[in-house]
Amino acid sequence: GTGPLQTGDIVKIRKGITKPRYDWGKISPSDIGVLEKIDAQGKVRVLFKNSIHWRGVVSEIEQIESNSTEIKITASSGDPTPLLDLSMNYWESDGERGCHWILLELLEPATVFKAFEICLVDLNNLSFLPKTVEIFLGLKASEMIEISQTAITHYGWTALIPKISGEFKFIRLNITECHENGKNC
Repeated sequence: GTGPLQTGDIVKIRKGITKPRYDWGKISPSDIGVLEKIDAQGKVRVLFKNSIHWRGVVSEIEQIESNSTEIKITASSGDPTPLLDLSMNYWESDGERGCHWILLELLEPATVFKAFEICLVDLNNLSFLPKTVEIFLGLKASEMIEISQTAITHYGWTALIPKISGEFKFIRLNITECHENGKNC
């Protein structure tokens, strides 16, 4: 790591940990997550893909360096910057159904994209949870092609884009529908 752990850090289980204090649950030693909480006693809560509220202690995890490229982000409404800072902040978009979108611009074009995932947290209101997301890629924002449409069925980590190859610079997510006929997300 690069210093004391902080909420929002990308973490993994330290090498050599054979049995975490509160057990493995649904995670494995190679899983990567986002540190959600550290309390005064050194207990932690981590958002892993397969366990959105994994519990452990600070000595069992370590920060890993992000190898992501720089990204510029815009959205249909609201301030989307919390989507990139890995904090426990959030983005919310107000408006009519089907008008919500997020546009990511990679400052250097990518040729291989390992994966693109989002973590949706429980808001105690399903109407804010996206139900259908269309994903577009392209070298120009005005010339993108739809590569997939994803149905989101649960809170936690959801893969939106699988591993793909081909040069692109823009990723657009169109949130076309929310659960319970919600209009904001």
